[in-house]
Amino acid sequence: MRADAEKRRRKCGMAAALCGAVLAWTGQVAGAGDVQANRQTLLSRNACAACDLRGAELIGAGLLGADLRGANLAGAALRNINLVGADLSGCNLQGADLRGAILGGVNLMNADLRGARLEGANLNRARLTRADLSNADFRQAKLEYVDLEAAMLHGAKLDGADLYSARLYFTEMRGVSLRGADLSAADFKEAELTDVATDAGTTCPDFKPGPCAW
Repeated sequence: MRADAEKRRRKCGMAAALCGAVLAWTGQVAGAGDVQANRQTLLSRNACAACDLRGAELIGAGLLGADLRGANLAGAALRNINLVGADLSGCNLQGADLRGAILGGVNLMNADLRGARLEGANLNRARLTRADLSNADFRQAKLEYVDLEAAMLHGAKLDGADLYSARLYFTEMRGVSLRGADLSAADFKEAELTDVATDAGTTCPDFKPGPCAW
């Protein structure tokens, strides 16, 4: 009897393991399908708030004014995308590729852009209040009149970026590189500027050539 009971337990265990593996596999497939379905929803409706769009390919897409609040776009391919006036507040854009993207006036408040690539992107007048931009790459980006109040920029690269009249109140900028950047009229009130790098190619907030004296 004990031997039979042991056999039954083993069979049940094997069945449970097999069931778990099947569920895990189907869950992965369903997840991939969800991303593709959400991508189509976004392209057709210009809205997909809180959607799972991880790794989605949206290169060159025209999504002016799109509603993407709280969406997960981690690792998404967004090169040359046009998101002028879109709402991406609270979005997860970790590691996303936004090189050359047009993001003028975009709402990126509280967004997570850690490690994102934004070289050559246009973020003029974008709102990045309290966004996490740690280790993001903004080289040669346009950031005129951008609002970076209380944002985290630790380790970010802004070499050659245009930050004319940018608002950087209470911004955390430890280890940021601003070599060759245009900081004309930018306001760094109460910003943390530990180990910030500027050089002779930098235009300082007082319109004088760098290195800047904070």
